[in-house]
Amino acid sequence: MNPTRLHLSLISLFLGLLSANGQGSDAYTALESVQEDGTEIGTYAPADAFENGSEFPFYGSENPLNWRQFEGEKLDRDFFRRSQRILIQVINNNLEQAIVEARYWMEQDPTDLEPWFMLALAYTANDQLDLALEAAREAVSKGIPIERFYAGPRHYLQPLLDDQAFKQWAEPITSPLIHGPLLGATTTHSIQVWMRTRNAAHVTVEVALSDKLSEWTVSPTVSSGAHSDYIVRIPLKNLKPNERYRYRVLIDGERVTPEPYPEFHTYPLPGSTQPIEIIFGGCSPYVPRNERMWDLIHSYHPHAFLTLGDNLYIDYWKDREEFIQYTFNRRRSRPEFRRLTAEVPIFAIWDDHDVGLDDSFLGPYPFRPTFKYTYWKHFRQNWNNPAYGMGDTLPGVWFSFAIGDVDIFMLDGRYYRTNPRGPNPTMLGPVQLAWLKQALKQSQARVKVIASPVAWNDGAKPGARDTWAGFPDERKELFDFMGEEDVTGVILLSSDRHRSEARRIDREKGYPLYDLSSGRLTHINASDLKPGAIFDYNEKPSFGRLLIDFSQLDPIITYEIRSIDDERIHALNFTLNDLQ
Repeated sequence: MNPTRLHLSLISLFLGLLSANGQGSDAYTALESVQEDGTEIGTYAPADAFENGSEFPFYGSENPLNWRQFEGEKLDRDFFRRSQRILIQVINNNLEQAIVEARYWMEQDPTDLEPWFMLALAYTANDQLDLALEAAREAVSKGIPIERFYAGPRHYLQPLLDDQAFKQWAEPITSPLIHGPLLGATTTHSIQVWMRTRNAAHVTVEVALSDKLSEWTVSPTVSSGAHSDYIVRIPLKNLKPNERYRYRVLIDGERVTPEPYPEFHTYPLPGSTQPIEIIFGGCSPYVPRNERMWDLIHSYHPHAFLTLGDNLYIDYWKDREEFIQYTFNRRRSRPEFRRLTAEVPIFAIWDDHDVGLDDSFLGPYPFRPTFKYTYWKHFRQNWNNPAYGMGDTLPGVWFSFAIGDVDIFMLDGRYYRTNPRGPNPTMLGPVQLAWLKQALKQSQARVKVIASPVAWNDGAKPGARDTWAGFPDERKELFDFMGEEDVTGVILLSSDRHRSEARRIDREKGYPLYDLSSGRLTHINASDLKPGAIFDYNEKPSFGRLLIDFSQLDPIITYEIRSIDDERIHALNFTLNDLQ
C-alpha cells in the first residue's frame, strides 16, 4: 500500500472513520450493469426516493452514494478533496481529527496550502483562537489570500474574525472588496457587476467609455450585508452597443479599484459583421498549479466565457451550506480567476459534481429532495447569470442570451433529470424542453448555440446513461423539432468528459450537427479517448474556442482546442451554409 494511504488509514482507525451523517448509509442498490473499465453503474438511491412502491427511485445516482470521493486513493490523487474531507470532520464535530488530518497533510505535501487554512478553521471551531491566529498568519505568509478568512464559511470563522488580535493584524492588509468583480448578464446596452465585500457596506460603480475617462457615470448604490453573504449585484444600464468601457468600484465612498481600471465590451447589435469569440469548457476543480488557465483565457478577451458544469466539485449529498460556501470561496479568492472575471463576462450552468454526486438524477419536483434547492440558492447567489430557470417558482439554471447574431441557450441537465432507467426519462423536464423549443422557433439569430453540461452524442461515454445517450427519445424529439421547424444554424456545445473533442451527429431530419466538447479546464485527471471523434485531446488541461466570422458572405465557424500552455491542438472549420 502507498505509505500516504497507510498513514491516513491508521489515523482513521485511531480516531474513527468519516461519519456518513446520512450520506449513503441507507442507500438502496440495484446493480444492473458494469462499465468497460469495471466501474459499477446502476441505480443507487436513499429509501425516501422510492414512491408508492415504485421500483424506480425518483432521485439517486448511477454510482454508489458513499464517501469514496474523500477517502483512500482519492486523497492521494485528487488532493483538492483533502481540505473538503477536513471540513466534513469539522461539520461532524470531529475537531481533534480535523486538526490531526490538517497537520498530517501539511507534512505530506507542503505545496498544498489548503490544510493551513483548514487548520485555522478547525482551531477556531475548537475555541483555540491563539492557535487559529498562528495558523492563519502562517497560511497567509505561504500564499493563501487573506480574503479567504473573511469569505468564510463565517459560521465557523466568525469567532476568529471578532478576535481583537486577528483584527489588528488582518484588517489593515485586507481590501474592503474580497471577491470579484465578476461580470455577467451582458447585453448590447447593459452589464451587471457581482461583488462580495468584507463587511456590510454601500457599494457603487463608476463607468466611462474607454476613450472618455473624464466622463464618469455613477451607478445606484447597493448595500451588502449578512443577509446576502455580503454579495451585491450592480446593473450598469444605458450603455452604447459594441463599445469598450472602463469601470471602478467604490465602497462606502472610497475607490478600491487600482489603475489601470478594468475594461469590458458591450455586445454588438444583431446584423453586425463583427466576429464573435466564445471560450467554453467545464470540469474545473480547485487545482492551484492549473489556476493559470484563467489568465490564459483572459488573454483572449472573448465576448463570453461559458463554464458548462463541474465548476467546483462539491460532491456532498447533504444540505450543508458551509461546505458549499467553502468550495465556492477557494476559487473566488484566486487572483487569476478574479483577473478573468473582472473583464470577461461569465455565464455558468452546473453538472452533477456541483449539485450532488457523480451521475446523479435529481427528479421531477422543484423542491424535493430538499438539498437540491439549497444548492440552487447558492448557485444563484454566487454566479451572475441573466436568469435562473423560472426563479423561486420553478428553480433551475437554464437561460439564454445573445451576442450580435448569435443566440446562446444554456441548459440545466440536472435539476429536473429523472431516472434514466425509469419510464419516459427526461433530462430537461417538460417546462425547460418547451422553453427551449419555443425559443429556438422564435430566434432570428443566424447562429444558435445550445450548451449542455453533458455530451449530446452516444460515443462520448459508452456503457453509461449519464449523457444524452440515456435520454434518446427526448433528444430525438428535440432534433426532430429542429428539422420540422427548419431551425438553422445550430451548434451544440458540451462538457463533462475530462477531454476536448469534436463529433458529428447525423440526423434523419435536417443537417448534421456538430457536438463540440471541452471538459478539462483545470482537472488533473483525463478521461480516456473514445473512438468516433473527428479529433480529441486529453494530454493537458484545455479549453474550447468558438470563432464565428460574420464578415464573410458565408460566415466561417471555427472550433479550436487549446491547451493550458496555449498550444493550438486541433481545429475544425465549417460554414453557416453547412448548418442549413
